[in-house]
Amino acid sequence: MSPTSRSDRSMRALVHVIAMFVTVIATSPRVLLSADDGETPQDVKGLLERLEKVEAELTRLDSNRKNGPRRSGDERFLTLLETPHYGSTSYYQNGKWYFASKLVFINLGKQDVTVARKDIVLDVEGDSKALGEIPETLVNYSFRVGSKSFQIRDLKTPETIKVPSGGSASSWVFFGEMPSGPSIPKMTLSWKVGGKPHSLNVNEFCLGLLGLNVERIGPYGSLAVVTINGAFDMVNIDGFVAALDDLAAKKVVRVVIRWGKEAVAPESELRSWLQQRAQMAGTTVVNNSSRRQFPTVPATLRELHLVDPPGSSTRSASSGPIRLHKTEDDAITTALSSVYAVLPRDELLKEIQQGDVLTRAAALAAGGGRLDAERLPLILKLTNDGEPRIQNAALTALRHFGERRAVEQLVHYARTNKEPLVSTAIRSLAGSRYASAHRALLKLLEGQAPAGRVRIVKILAQYPRPLWSQALYDFSRDADAKVRLEAIRALVRVGHPEILTVLDTALNSGDAGLRTEAFNTLVARTDAKSEELALEFTLKALKTSPPDSPMTNLLTRTKDPRAVPLLLKHFSKNSGSRSTLINLLQQIGDESVAEVFIKEYPKLSEYEKASVLKGLFQLQSPAFKKLAGEALLSKNSSMVSAAAQGLQEDGGPEATALLVAALEKTTHSSTWSYTCNALGSIGSVEARRALVKARSSTDTNKQNYAKNALRSMAQRSPGYQYIYQARNYVQQKNWKMAVTQYTQAVTADDSLAEAFAGRANANHRLDKIDDARKDYEKACELDPYNALAITGKALIKVHDGEVLEGVKFVEANAKKFPNDWTFAYNSGCVYARSLENLNKNDKAENRDARRKTYQARAMEELQKATEYGFRDWSLMRTDPDLNSLRALPQFKKLLPQPTKPGKATTEKKAGGDFPKP
Repeated sequence: MSPTSRSDRSMRALVHVIAMFVTVIATSPRVLLSADDGETPQDVKGLLERLEKVEAELTRLDSNRKNGPRRSGDERFLTLLETPHYGSTSYYQNGKWYFASKLVFINLGKQDVTVARKDIVLDVEGDSKALGEIPETLVNYSFRVGSKSFQIRDLKTPETIKVPSGGSASSWVFFGEMPSGPSIPKMTLSWKVGGKPHSLNVNEFCLGLLGLNVERIGPYGSLAVVTINGAFDMVNIDGFVAALDDLAAKKVVRVVIRWGKEAVAPESELRSWLQQRAQMAGTTVVNNSSRRQFPTVPATLRELHLVDPPGSSTRSASSGPIRLHKTEDDAITTALSSVYAVLPRDELLKEIQQGDVLTRAAALAAGGGRLDAERLPLILKLTNDGEPRIQNAALTALRHFGERRAVEQLVHYARTNKEPLVSTAIRSLAGSRYASAHRALLKLLEGQAPAGRVRIVKILAQYPRPLWSQALYDFSRDADAKVRLEAIRALVRVGHPEILTVLDTALNSGDAGLRTEAFNTLVARTDAKSEELALEFTLKALKTSPPDSPMTNLLTRTKDPRAVPLLLKHFSKNSGSRSTLINLLQQIGDESVAEVFIKEYPKLSEYEKASVLKGLFQLQSPAFKKLAGEALLSKNSSMVSAAAQGLQEDGGPEATALLVAALEKTTHSSTWSYTCNALGSIGSVEARRALVKARSSTDTNKQNYAKNALRSMAQRSPGYQYIYQARNYVQQKNWKMAVTQYTQAVTADDSLAEAFAGRANANHRLDKIDDARKDYEKACELDPYNALAITGKALIKVHDGEVLEGVKFVEANAKKFPNDWTFAYNSGCVYARSLENLNKNDKAENRDARRKTYQARAMEELQKATEYGFRDWSLMRTDPDLNSLRALPQFKKLLPQPTKPGKATTEKKAGGDFPKP
């Protein structure tokens, strides 16, 4: 059966079902049920209308689609999705992805039904995901759909969802650990009603919500206008990009994206993505945000123009091509401007006279200037057209004509009060290349009321010409403050010899708006006279009030010491933002500032104390270390952070001693983090000794902070570059070169435990047991927490026949390595080698019992390794250390089954060193 006939049948069935039950809905009480207490109930008739709209949209699109049925099950039990969302905690590679939606059930049957939570399943590319609990890593996140925000912790599903006859019920469904982008996976929701399976194709349903329409307009269909009439979300984004792919395949290189009247505001991430793709289309610019995991827009689209989406309040400040537009007319005109610039004149004229209303306006605005003067009557006639967009386009085209009639028509519309025609006419006069138009505009300016003068002056600033200077200078002294303000703004752009005099006058005027504009302009200038005027104004203002943001920026740049006493006065009186004052004073102050800081320190809030600590460090005050030592023992993380950062930058013995003391005394996890990081950065012998001690703490958090700091210290060692090179040789199984590089590392830094352990492992592979033994011993001495060294030393003992000693050594150190797959795997190897030794030794004490124990412990450790993340199955299959386990059924079960031809396997090569004889 063809897709169209199947879709028609599905549509007819739905209409039939709705008709069957319309009487029930109309005569029954309004059944408004929800699975979640407190939710707004929903009208069944409204839900059916929404579902019919989605089905109708899918039927419209279906002739070009080959997907299977969109839903299955009893037609008396219908389902739709509300607010579907495929999101991530971060739209970069490390984000955690999830799918959430409200599932709405409609029961048109005669009996109440229930849907069990356990029966709701999401099929993701063939992988079934049961409806589990919300992961702890996601409960504190939220997301937005349209104008609504949802907390993930609230998206709970009850054990059973009761759907009454003739009514509806809804419940959230949430699935974590979803695949990351850039492609959205194929998803199907399924559940059971009365033992019968039901399902809904999520991707198809969301595509029906998108309301996507594509039309080709312009000469030779050179522009595609893509209209979004519904909800654009992270599920149907694939359908949207597929439409762009289809256009690219048809050699379309210009696209305008616009929004229908019923379109829903897209979420911020999608809106940002659209704006970035539009701005970067046709360029070779690489933006860091391209790491966001969204589908890829075809690179062959040279121009992608975007009309501001619903809810958009900002515009791109990019200096690149203009691709974001307030209106669809602007977008279409800009997109087709390059076409109309080269289109033969007879075809251009035909477009203006006979084209679609959208392309007529674009052709007129973008190409009207190419017409001969004999076509001027046509353009003049179109300025009086009944279609406003045609009028506006004709006024735009008149800027290219210097004839008296063209200028007079522009002046005529500039005198009207019809927007946007009046502004367009003024822009055409200002932007014209003809002096007659400029003179007419200046004359027009003379007789304008204040509101009209403001409008014209604003436009003059957009087309800076020396001709405007004197007029703008005159208006900068206008009696109306609004006119003066706009004249000053325009004069700054156009330029004038007396601009500083104008700004100085405005700076001392009685109008706050003029003063602010003049001051901000002076602050933005870097010439000496401008800075002098701005500083005089600032110093005067500081006598009565604390600095605002522009003043703070000015003082930060100039570091004028005259401001210090005035700023200290405000600091002592606690006026304004003390944190801002502290940050400013520490940059421009001297020892007098430090004295005031110390005096006021006990009275400050904890956050302000943190700022003062940073200031005292910057001012090199002797009091810093004493206060920092006290701050480290406080419970405030801001104070601890400021103290630790200053002591870290100091790096001296006294600073190190304060950090060590805090690490030993405090019981706060955040303080451990700050002090360990600081000590790791200092990297002295005393710092390392303190971290080694902290690593043996009974508190796991403290252990981990110390381990990370020690690892950071090691990686900054001059010998660590050789470790990286050695590991490359390890991957290539070039053990001799690995030994050479590890030796270089040891020579550069003889405290690098990783270098000794790595060289031991390489020599172990080369059967140089004596050399390996010495290096394992040294590595254990330097770092008792090096998993490779511990397990390697144990394997050497087993190799030497000291089986009991080797096993005991591993067991004695096991608590140091919780959840460590490297240690678990290598411990399994120790037990397996011990088992192999006993298998060959008939006279070993308690041989049978020990063999049984070692075998069980080996399998237990290998199982742990896989649970902790070990995935190098090829190593496990061939590792000679595991020969004694190879024939065991449980060992074979541990390995994944061979995959089918052509299907990818999930295998992770071990990145570190593994001790092998």
